[in-house]
Amino acid sequence: MVWFYTGNESPVEEYVNNTGLMWETGAELGALLVWAEHRYEGGSVPACAGLRDCLAYASVEQALADYAVVIDALRAEVGDVPFVAVGGSYGGMLSSWFRFKYPTAVVGAIAGSAPVWGFPLDAPPLDGSAVAISRGAGFAGGLPDDRCASNLRAAWPVLEDFARTASPAADGTTALEAVAAAFDLCEPLASPDDVAELVQSVQGVFFDLAEANYPFLVGVPTLSRAPIVPSGSRRRTSRARWGRASTRCPRGPCARPARRSRRATR
Repeated sequence: MVWFYTGNESPVEEYVNNTGLMWETGAELGALLVWAEHRYEGGSVPACAGLRDCLAYASVEQALADYAVVIDALRAEVGDVPFVAVGGSYGGMLSSWFRFKYPTAVVGAIAGSAPVWGFPLDAPPLDGSAVAISRGAGFAGGLPDDRCASNLRAAWPVLEDFARTASPAADGTTALEAVAAAFDLCEPLASPDDVAELVQSVQGVFFDLAEANYPFLVGVPTLSRAPIVPSGSRRRTSRARWGRASTRCPRGPCARPARRSRRATR
């Protein structure tokens, strides 16, 4: 038997340590464990020099076709043994869709936390993850009441308004300097627009903790060491749906994150 992990929107190494199901049941069944990396992620980036519309090939259909090719190659090595697709989140969506698209390639699919029917335009106009995370910061998440979520919700506009309107302190410290000092940022904030980006990064911490709050060490980056970069810089941190950025400066000299290919689309 082969447990075949359909890689997500990150380098595949990030998911090796958070798939306990594969490790535990794989050992019991004597299964071969395979993690396949999603195209355009990690080291699986095609050579696009001179190729027009390179990102047009960063699609679900192409990723599924990649996995089918990999399984065919593996089957030539291991023989006619059953393959099971495994994935979580976007990877779980892929494992489910792979079973539909290539039903003879795998005998089944295991999908965890996978909104399989979450297609754009078909889903209701609601950010379900934001709703779930907001509720998790309140009574529904095990806290005594909802004050934590309410305070956080009120803090974001207060922080941005302070950065835009507050007068310098008696010692000459500006509002932007005060905010940067309070959050122990690696670099100064150049404009109030940077504060809006800071708020997004802080909100991202709650997203990441909800997504990857494992009781053991895993490879998923709950907190990366990506500093906020002032306005006008060529490199800026941003938090898309899956972006991750920590607002705190790491101990010691401020460390720049290693540059790697960005996610194309989800």
